[in-house]
Order: sequence, then structure tokens, then C-alpha cells
Amino acid sequence: MDMSTSELVDVGLDAMSADPAELPAAMSARILGAAQATGRPARHSGWATDDGQLTSHATFITTVAELSQLLSTLAPADWMQPTEVAGGMSVRDLVLHLVGVERYLLGQLGRADTIDAPTVEHHFPVLHAAASADLGGADAPAVARAWWLAAMDLVAATAEIGPDQAVTYHDLAGSVGGMLVIRTFEVWTHDDDIRRAVGLPLNVLDDARLSLMSSTLMGVLPYGLARAGTVQAGRTVRFDLTGPGGGAAFVASLSPDEPPGDPDLVIETSALDLCRLASNRMSIDDIDVRIDGDRSLLRPVLVGAGAFAMD
Repeated sequence: MDMSTSELVDVGLDAMSADPAELPAAMSARILGAAQATGRPARHSGWATDDGQLTSHATFITTVAELSQLLSTLAPADWMQPTEVAGGMSVRDLVLHLVGVERYLLGQLGRADTIDAPTVEHHFPVLHAAASADLGGADAPAVARAWWLAAMDLVAATAEIGPDQAVTYHDLAGSVGGMLVIRTFEVWTHDDDIRRAVGLPLNVLDDARLSLMSSTLMGVLPYGLARAGTVQAGRTVRFDLTGPGGGAAFVASLSPDEPPGDPDLVIETSALDLCRLASNRMSIDDIDVRIDGDRSLLRPVLVGAGAFAMD
């Protein structure tokens, strides 16, 4: 499901030659089709999988393409609608913020000028300012074009670099592969922010992406508790995930560097709701869960699950 180098070049040429007024609509159908095609190896061999499993690179491409498709359908008035982000940021300014995020990550990968944003508190003000410097007065099609080109630069860079190279996203140290899962969460979340703002149905994603996102979250859950300050030493949780992207059980220690034991708490919830909780778009009080075991562990665990959200 990864794009080949030649396809990335084609997409870049399409972007550079298309009329800005037509973007991203001029590219949306083509890129979505390419992202969903199979048997197209990425440039770096690390993205190849023998079992046909979805990679975080393919996941990011498809999610970016869906946001591009959404932006291509917006009417001029839609771009000025307030979102629920950062105190009512408009749709246009939310996409402008995404330009800053792509530019920041290109800098972290050594493919653009470095933007100093060492903590998550810098995520909105610094990255928004980084895009506003040259796009502050740009109209919506120009902002959409700038985001698309920056996103394609990030797709191309990560295709070449591969999944295992170290990268720091604010204060989160990890790999390119892990960063692209975080970015998939973020792009999907802002896709839904825009949908809410303009009154469109939310994007429920497909089973494969939800499964990858939720399983990755379960793998770093102990570190989420540490990040949130809710570590429960010597305790273990089991998540039974249901619905699209579900059907699996995950056991995790509630403290980093401790092996999991027998579950002290079992939580049954949908993979979709868990991903929305992790994206800070569903509250702990609103998520539908069934639990068995030590109820006092529920809130610390769910707080930890949401510890990686950027806003």
C-alpha cells in the first residue's frame, strides 16, 4: 500500500503544475487511488512487509489523501467556520497549522530549516507562526496547496528514510514509523474537526487503520501513564477492543519497564472510541466501557491513553 518513488514524483509534478484554484481537488482522486493500491514498494526496504500488513507510511498517505479530498469539497464560507480547536480556530487557520506541523517535521528529519519547538506547549503557537510567516495573508486555496506540498514532501522524505530512523516530535523521542502513527492520529482528528465545523459526518476510518492505531497505542500505554503522571506500579490492565479495528485483546503493564502480570482491570471498549479518546476528542466520562476488576485503575489508565494527544 506504499507509493513508489516514481508515483511520489508524479504527485509532486501534479501539485506544482496544477492551477492553485483547483487544488487539492485536482490531485485528490489520483493520490487516494495510489495510496490504496497494493504491491507498490516504498523506496526504503524497511517499509516492505512479508505478511501484507498495513504500514504506518501507507496509513499516513491514505489519511492525508482523505483530508485533501475533504478540503476539495469545501465552499468558501466553510473555510471561515470555527472549529473546536484552540478556542475556535477557523478551518483555514487549522489547515495553516497543519502546514506548520509538516514543515516542523521536515526540519526534524533534516529536510528543511529547523523550527525550535521542544515541548508540546509549542505545538500550536510556534508551528502556526511558522506557517503564518509566509502564508498569513494567503487565501484558502493557497493554504491548501501549501499544506499538500508540505505533506507530500514529508511522505517522500519518510519513504526514503524508512521506519527505524530516530526522530523527536517535540518532547517525544521515537522512530519515523511511530511518528507517522502519531501524525495519522493528528490528521484524522483534524479531518473530523473540520467535518464537525461544516456539519459533515465524521470519518470512522477502516478496520486496518484503526487496528494499527489502537495496537500502537496499547504498545506505548505504560509510557503514556508515565507521561501523564498516573503510573500504577505492579498493576496490569487488559483491553478487549470491539467494533471496527477491534477483535483483539491487549495486556499492558501500568508502569514502564515492568512486565505485565495477571490483569487487575479488564476494559472492554470499541477501538474507534479508544482512538478518539487518545486524540482528545472524547472525554473519559463519555467513553462507553465495560470493566471488570479494580475500578480505581480506570481513570489513571484512560488518562494515560490520552497522554500523547497534541491538543
